[in-house]
Amino acid sequence: MPPGRLKRRPRIPYIRRMGHGSCPQDSDRTRLGRARRWAHPRCLAAAILALLLLLTGCWRKDDRRLTLEADGNFLSKKWAESSELYEQLVERRPNDGTLWFRLGTCRMRLKQYDKAIGAFSRAESLQFARGSSLYNLTIAYAQLGKPDEAIDALKRALTHGFEGLHLLKTEPLLSPIRSDARFQQIVTELDKVDRASRGATALNWWVGRWQVYPEQGGEPFAATVEREPVRSTIVVRWELPGRPMRVMFFHYFQDTDSWLQVYTGDNGEKVRRSGGREGYSLVLHRKVTLDGKQVEERLTIRPERRRGIRYLLERQGSGSGQWQTVANYLHVRPGTTTRPTTPLW
Repeated sequence: MPPGRLKRRPRIPYIRRMGHGSCPQDSDRTRLGRARRWAHPRCLAAAILALLLLLTGCWRKDDRRLTLEADGNFLSKKWAESSELYEQLVERRPNDGTLWFRLGTCRMRLKQYDKAIGAFSRAESLQFARGSSLYNLTIAYAQLGKPDEAIDALKRALTHGFEGLHLLKTEPLLSPIRSDARFQQIVTELDKVDRASRGATALNWWVGRWQVYPEQGGEPFAATVEREPVRSTIVVRWELPGRPMRVMFFHYFQDTDSWLQVYTGDNGEKVRRSGGREGYSLVLHRKVTLDGKQVEERLTIRPERRRGIRYLLERQGSGSGQWQTVANYLHVRPGTTTRPTTPLW
């Protein structure tokens, strides 16, 4: 043993029962106090809570891992693998419409139409992509030889925003019901509405750079106006000095009789506003050259309750001082009888 180092005294075991000739040491009293402390109900409850929190954290981590793995397989079109993972995820998050919709898509790709019906029905009940969910239900019912259910799902899809007329005409999976008189009548009616509203393509002539005059007043600022071809929705993008890019679009939902305005705020977060007749509107100005003359155009985007989104385009010639209406277009859902009050073409 090295010099200067004391030899450790070995511990002598003893009987811990009191009254049998043994005397507990100080360390034994400490252990006894700790044991009594942990036996307290509050300590037990705290220990159980800590264990549950630990298990919950592990579960959440595993849940995120499953989601990433399922989404990766979905994007890679590994339908069988992603279907198995989404089945596990919907058990953990039964109110997540995105998971149910993707599970239904995987099952459709695997031609498991009976199982796909359950997944898309659940997604539709959660109000996730209701038009697309009901359209997929139409395909599933058609493939299972259930024309009545397929036609009913298609009618509901149209009331919830489905606008894919070209899909109804070309989708091979709809061939079992394409000869059905009810299906042909729906396609015919949609074709009439599509031809009548084809003037919406004229919205393209106000796509470009504008000066925006906010309704509340203030200095105008530059903006870029675009449109979504599918829904004929106006999209406005502008950038103020020292602030991030902001995006706004107006769209009307006839099934809920409401309009929705979504834009990115100054902090980059999405802000949603819904309302009615007194809703927020935008007035945009730009100068263009027509027939060698410079004129100014003014576009007003205004929501109208129970009607839709009003797009009013006016034009003022150089020196005239008079605004003339060029187009007054009311965007509504397909299937309505509302028409532009001024021809667009």
